[in-house]
This record gives sequence, C-alpha cells and structure tokens, in this order.
Amino acid sequence: MTDTQQAPTGVEFLAVRPVLDIYYRALSGRRAHLLPQHDDSDPAQYADSPTTIRLPQRVTSFATRRSNFDWYKVALSHRSAHYEHGTFDFSLTDATVFSPSLLAPLHDAPRMEPETDLERVFRSFTYRSLFIDVFTVTEDLRLDAALPRRLPGLAAALQRVQEAELQARPDPATLPPRTALLELLVRASLGEAVPPPLPPLLHEPARLLAATVAPLREASASVADAVEAAIRVYALITRLPALAADYGAAVPVPEQPLDAADVAGFDWAIRLPEPDAVRLEGGAILEVEVAPVGYRDLIGTRYGRYGVPGPPGQEAIFRLRPSQDGEADGLESDHHLHDDHHHDDDDDEDKVHDSVGGPPEPLEHEEHEWYHDDYAEAAGELDVRAPGEHVYPEWDHVRERYRPRWCRVLERTLPPGDSTRFSDETLQAYGQLLPGMVRQLERFALEGLRVVGRQPDGDDVDLDAGIEALIDLRAGLAASDNVHLRMERVARDVAVVFLIDLSSSTAERVPEPEGDGSAFGRRFDRIHGRGYRRIIDVEKESVALLTAALRRTGDAFGVYGFSGSGRAEVRFDVVKDLGEPMSRRVLTRIDGLKPIHTTRMGPAIRHATARLRSWPASTKLLMIVSDGRPFDLDYGQEYGEGAEIAYAMHDTRRALEEADEHAVRSVLLTVDAEGQDYLADLLGDREYETVADVRELPLRLLRLYRKVTR
Repeated sequence: MTDTQQAPTGVEFLAVRPVLDIYYRALSGRRAHLLPQHDDSDPAQYADSPTTIRLPQRVTSFATRRSNFDWYKVALSHRSAHYEHGTFDFSLTDATVFSPSLLAPLHDAPRMEPETDLERVFRSFTYRSLFIDVFTVTEDLRLDAALPRRLPGLAAALQRVQEAELQARPDPATLPPRTALLELLVRASLGEAVPPPLPPLLHEPARLLAATVAPLREASASVADAVEAAIRVYALITRLPALAADYGAAVPVPEQPLDAADVAGFDWAIRLPEPDAVRLEGGAILEVEVAPVGYRDLIGTRYGRYGVPGPPGQEAIFRLRPSQDGEADGLESDHHLHDDHHHDDDDDEDKVHDSVGGPPEPLEHEEHEWYHDDYAEAAGELDVRAPGEHVYPEWDHVRERYRPRWCRVLERTLPPGDSTRFSDETLQAYGQLLPGMVRQLERFALEGLRVVGRQPDGDDVDLDAGIEALIDLRAGLAASDNVHLRMERVARDVAVVFLIDLSSSTAERVPEPEGDGSAFGRRFDRIHGRGYRRIIDVEKESVALLTAALRRTGDAFGVYGFSGSGRAEVRFDVVKDLGEPMSRRVLTRIDGLKPIHTTRMGPAIRHATARLRSWPASTKLLMIVSDGRPFDLDYGQEYGEGAEIAYAMHDTRRALEEADEHAVRSVLLTVDAEGQDYLADLLGDREYETVADVRELPLRLLRLYRKVTR
C-alpha cells in the first residue's frame, strides 16, 4: 500500500499484531506478548512489563494506512530502545558529560539491600514521584534522539508522530509554573526547538532546561547523562512556585542560547540526598502532573525490581501520571499499583484488587507462565530429549511438502491442587441456574449407560450390597467384596478429547455484565468471589462442567490445555487423560490451567489425534476451544513479513485433514469476535461455532457436544 491511499478507519491492532510481534523481537532480541489497550481504560493501570506490551486497539491519527501503521512501529521502536541503549543498566560509577556531577554525593550514601544504583538515586529525592517523571522524560528524549541513528528508515515516521503529539500538547503558558516547566521538557523531548511564549518567570528556567538536555541528543549520551540531566531539571522545577497565579503575560523567550559552561556555572542549589517530604493533608494540590506521550510506554513494571522496601518508596511504579481535569491523583494511585506485585496469595490479592477497582490485566504472575528470556530459535529437525516429549511434522504450504520432525510437543500432567473449590463453585452456580440443562444431561446419560450392581469395583457404592456385607460381618460371616455400582455402555461408544487454548490473551478480563438484571448479570458477576473474570476462568468453568456432564454419560474423554513458545516448545498440559478415571485429583487440576504464550494449534491437534487413534471407540471426537486464530513465534517466518498467518492457517488445516483421515471428527468453538473472518477457511465443512459473549462459553460447549454426539 502506498502512502497516498486513504484509510479513513485507520489500522486495527489485531490485524497487524503478528507483524508487529516479529518487528519488536527483531529490534529488541526479546519476546513480549502484544495486547490491545482498551479505549476506556486507564493506561497507568496497564503499564508495560518485561513480557507484556499494550498498544491502542486502533490508530486513526493520520490520513493514510501506512502512516497509522508506522505509529505502531514507532511505539515499539521506542520500547526496544530501552534495552538497546541501557536504560536499566545505570551505575553510579558511570561518567557523565556534566561537570561538576550532582550525583557525586550519592557514591558514598548508605545502600539498602537489596538495592540498585538507580533505586538509590530515586530514594534520594524529597519529591520522588516528580523526579521519576522527570527522569522518564529525559530518558525518552535520549532514546528518541538515538532512534534515527539506529533506524534511519524510521526517521520520517518518528518526526511525523512527534509533530502530531506536539499539536495535542497543552500550552505551557496556561499551566502552573512547575507543571509548565515539566511540559516544556516533554515538548523538548518531542523535538520542539523553540519554546512557545512564556511568562518572564519561566524564561531563564526554560533556557537552562534547553541547555541541560541538549547533550542527551548526542550519540555518546548514556543513561547516566539522563539521570544527571534529570537532577538539574528537577532542581529548576522545585524552585518555582507550585500554584497558578498571574505571573505576567506570555512573551517570546530570548533567543540567545546557553551552553555547557552556563549549565556548569549555574548554582543548582541541590544537595543529595534530600530529606523526606512531610506529608500534609491537602498536599496533593502541590503535585506536578503532565499528560503522557501517546506512543511512549509508561515504563511501569520494567522498573519493578527497583522497588524500595517499605514506605515511603511506594512510587516504584515509575510513570507519568495523567492529569484528570487538573486534579491530582495523589500518592495512593502509586501505592496500590506498586502493591499489585507483592501478593503471592491469590485470596489476598483478590481483596487488594477489589478494593481498587480490579487488577491490572492480565495479572503479571499468571501470564506467560512458561515464558523465559533465553529463547533461541530451533534449527533443523528436532529430537525427543526426555519422557513426555513427542516430535511431529509440520506442513509447509509454500513448498507443498511436510517438514519432518519439525515440532516438539512437551506433555506434562498438571500437579493436583489443594482443593476442588473452583469446580464446586462452578457447578453450584450453573447447576442452580440451569435445571433444564441438568435434566437434559440426565436423559443424555440414560441413552448410553446402564447401572450394573454388585461389582468388585466401579463408579459408586451399591448401597444394598454394602448393607448385606455389613450384616454378614456383624454375624461373623465372610462378607462379599462386590459392593460397587458400575456404569456400563449400552449403545454409546464415544471418545472425545477437549483441547483448551492457553494462549496469554486468555488472561484478559471478560467484559463486565451490563447490569440489565439478566441471569448472567445476577449469577456470574462474582462466581468465584472476585469482581472480575478472565477468559481463562470461563474456560476452566467449561472444563468443570464437562467433567461433571461426561461423568454422567459414560463417554471416554480427556481434557488438555495447549500453547506454543516456538516449534521446539509446544506445551500440552493434561487435566484428565483418556482412560483416567474421574477423581478428586482430576478436579483439583482444573484450577492449575494458566495462560502461557501463543496459539500453536497444529502440533497440539496432531498429538490429540494420536491419543484418539489409539483409543477403541466407534466415534472419536476432537473439540477445540480457542480465543483466537492460530499463531506462534516462528510459523513460516522465513517467507517474509506477514507470511506467518497464512502459514499457521495452512498447517492447522492440514493437521485437521490428518485427523479426518484417521476417523477423528473435529469441532472448534471460539470466543474470538473475528472468528467468522477465518474459521470457514480454516475448518472447511467441519463444525464450528463463534460465541459472541464469552460468558456463554460453558453452556454453548455442552450444547455443541450434545449436538455432535447424538
């Protein structure tokens, strides 16, 4: 597409996410899951983490599709620059271009263990949140100045994005002096060369600020220079009045620039470490806030390891705090965000999150459960290295041939949990709400089972036989061991495998009920004692209902979760294996299903098909529950940008065709709102359904199962 083609609806994030994922990995050498930022959510509550990046659901800022797509590239390039240019590698021993160094007194300052040098710097300021904001912008300036040198082809797009951001910024002359100077710093970081007219009070600070940050644009600038510059800007800001007043008319700032000698000779009047601030009621009015820059990350939990133990260092979620109608957020918003990462007990965590309106999404300790940073793309054919590993081919539609031994499935049985609480809560909620479904399931069971009593083992206790055995024992006679009931098949001969998608996007929260008094709104808003549910929770509810329902039918079934982290690491988690009897142990495993990484369906389908092929049943069914289209890190990557989607679709479709060849019938149920766009191509004539409301998934799955096994 050329830059002259109009795209009035902009670019949808989900449509370009696979390409952006590869782009980010190529730049940063790291993997992170890209997720959409909901339009109505507070970005400060969804700060980036080392493994998660959130971007807007769509970009419509520019007139062309190419320019809107470039916005995403600029945003990811800025994030990758943190790692390329050492944002997190600061050391107090690093030299800076500034002389004298205002950091010098901190070299001998006491260290709180464990503590990094960057954390020691943050702890040294009275107004720590303000310094963190200032440092964030000075570092952003340094990184954005480095981007065109590192990526010359991105220079025009970066300039276009920065110019659009500048046009949306507030006029500094309308802001209180401290906020105005911080706003000038943001504008300078966006490439503004000449400040707008300002009240005379701000002229000298504005000129000093410009001279202070100028060295950050040089190729030799380091994170230590950004810290040193931030100290000076902080000193300029804190000596200004905090409140709005009439400071004179805005007039142009004198054009004579200052230089390094002026910066070095200025009396900065700051001695580190500063004393702790005295917290006063109403002190929030003195907070300095500035609107964040749209394409830049709220550095967030990537600084989490610099958290200061104990108060008052709760500002460890380092971010720009967006203004809300000119009112300060106060320190509490920093506190509860920081605390999100210090609760290991799920129940305690739920209480904390409920008190502040829900958790960051997805929960950090539950996402990328199998994620690690030392990923290296596999080369050539793969081998089995340990028990539980299986190797399968992959279909290359470009070359129209199989790649032998190309994907490795790593199978593990989930460890049992502590209780059946999740399953019990699910059955209680759905059982009370849906008596009609329960009756259908009971009638369903009668179609294929008969009860045979007085058996040596079985599914339940034969009460009559048990009483007779007890009487015999009391009478001193030998008692029979045949005291069980066994459910035996009469007509039905069905084996089914359920494949549950465990991609990291299943950690996203299900939209809140609309409060219309519906059954869903009444029954399911707090089904597990929390004020929110995630897609993975609804999937686990589906598993809980399936285990109860199929236990009644007598059908052989297995439940497995799947996800991919490259072709050498396709996870296959066993909740209940085919042939494994139902037990309390199985029920406790349900809550062990966690979001992992990507949706690599092909190897999971092949492994599930192998399970069913070996099972003696006249009807074999594979039911897949997913929240998105197939995708993984290295699907067809060698065929160029954008090729991985088609490659993944063709491999998955071929895996389903292989299942057909072995008399395994495949059905797919998706909660992806865009499923209609690709499911017909993926599945052909096979059964599939899309679920518009993810909360309906458990019941839709049960109904679909009944439909396809009649």
